[in-house]
Amino acid sequence: MSAERPQISVYSETGDSCISTIEFPAVFKAPIRPDIVGFVHKNIAKSNRQPYAVSTKAGHQTSAESWGTGRAVARIPRVSGGGTHRAGQGAFGNMCRGGRMFAPTKIWRKWHIKTNLNQKRFATASALAASAIPALVLARGHRIEEIQEMPLVIGNGIESLMKTKAAVDLLKAVNAYSDVVKVSNSRKLRAGKGKLRNRRHRQRRGPLIVYNEDHGIVRAFRNIPGVELVNVNNLNLLQLAPGGHLGRFVIWSQGAFSLLDSLFGTYKKASDLKKDYRLPQNIVFNSDVTRLINSNEIQQVLRPAGEKHQKRPYTQKKNPLRNNGVKIRLNPYARVLQRAEIIDAEKRKAGKLKKKRVQFKASTKVAPSEDMQSLTTKFTRHSQCINYYQNYIYVTIIYDHFQLNNHSNLDISFEPERTIIKETNSPILSNSTNQKTFITEIYHPKTSSTNNSFSISNNNVVILLRKLDEDSEWSSLKFKYYLNEDEMNGEEEEKWFLTNENVRKCSELVERQSNWSKASLSSEIVSTQAIKDKDGLIVQIKSKQQPPIISES
Repeated sequence: MSAERPQISVYSETGDSCISTIEFPAVFKAPIRPDIVGFVHKNIAKSNRQPYAVSTKAGHQTSAESWGTGRAVARIPRVSGGGTHRAGQGAFGNMCRGGRMFAPTKIWRKWHIKTNLNQKRFATASALAASAIPALVLARGHRIEEIQEMPLVIGNGIESLMKTKAAVDLLKAVNAYSDVVKVSNSRKLRAGKGKLRNRRHRQRRGPLIVYNEDHGIVRAFRNIPGVELVNVNNLNLLQLAPGGHLGRFVIWSQGAFSLLDSLFGTYKKASDLKKDYRLPQNIVFNSDVTRLINSNEIQQVLRPAGEKHQKRPYTQKKNPLRNNGVKIRLNPYARVLQRAEIIDAEKRKAGKLKKKRVQFKASTKVAPSEDMQSLTTKFTRHSQCINYYQNYIYVTIIYDHFQLNNHSNLDISFEPERTIIKETNSPILSNSTNQKTFITEIYHPKTSSTNNSFSISNNNVVILLRKLDEDSEWSSLKFKYYLNEDEMNGEEEEKWFLTNENVRKCSELVERQSNWSKASLSSEIVSTQAIKDKDGLIVQIKSKQQPPIISES
């Protein structure tokens, strides 16, 4: 938006002719930044503030003391003495008549604000660049409709004017006096206390005249309303952009105008008078984006425009984070990511299952043979299944049939905290649905002690099955269900022999038919009988004769 042309005209003092042309200074090409100008102007304007404060003694020039508590009045200090209405009145506090103010002002307040030197120079360069754009000058309110050229440069003869009449004639000759008339007509009485403080009137701003050397120019122009003068070496942002608003009407002398390149430098060299200072540059030199896009250089490398698609009005906006279809339309690769996530989840699940299987096999491994491994798994699973199925509660007693000395002192209490000692008269068979424990008694006929009793758990069953597999004598163990004496009716207990093959066969039957009340164990072994109690619970499975050892076939 900066003004840019190679030459600028220099007009005579009479304003009727162009006496010469000079090169356009580079400072007028600087970026125009209203934000920086406003910030710097606000900070610089605070440098003119005069400290003020109230008297440090104000509000405390009385003898007052609090009456304390217990007199049904406020604890604020009260004026001492008597004989006057002032005695007993509150004092000192900011809520009291004649008291001090809250937080009395002090003269050591932070009145001024330091501004970076480079920021001040940037703001000055922006204000100068804005003064060369007629639109900004007109927008600020200056009357420049009849000015021949902006910025307005007049020959060095303007610096030698001595009389105000000659200065007024010069302003009329260059058609700048209408701005002075505007200022004169705007003079109004100030509202407020400023009338009493040497600021009785207020008016608009007129032209700013910038000169290089004072040969009488200051005396000639200083009494014209609204006209201000400044040396080119002392350019002030408060005058170039009054109120922080860009676009001051500036009249230059030829000497001052030609000195700008040395003062601010150019884009090819640094300033001669300001150490290591270079003009700020625009990030985008051409802000006309439409012109850039429509230029031949850009259009020849772009693809031709496609069909125009107009969005349907009043369409429902759907959340792509919740709506999968909308997500895939926005990001087709989302489908690949979802598929990969599902595959990873399946792999992780398969890995966890595999790890659990390995751990379970390691904890239930009893023998190298596959039959014993399957037997262990089935026995463990179905013992728990029978325990909970239809609230049936079973009690198992295992006898050592051959009175083996090497098993008489067998210590099977592998889990002492879960061991339960079963007594004969304990009513284990009941309708209680909370009974969830198998009770197993292993003892020797000679020492019928129940101290070795333990509760069935996965670990204990594994130990028993390992003994079944390692010791051949254990194949003759007898297996029976606990029988209530009231249901026996004096009949002799009949045993069912426990062998490795029979246990496996029994486990297979449990897997096929979990309802033991209907299970027929004589289908492949020998005729058996399932005895139930009054509540329909199975209390015994007995055989008429000793069953044979079932072969693998």
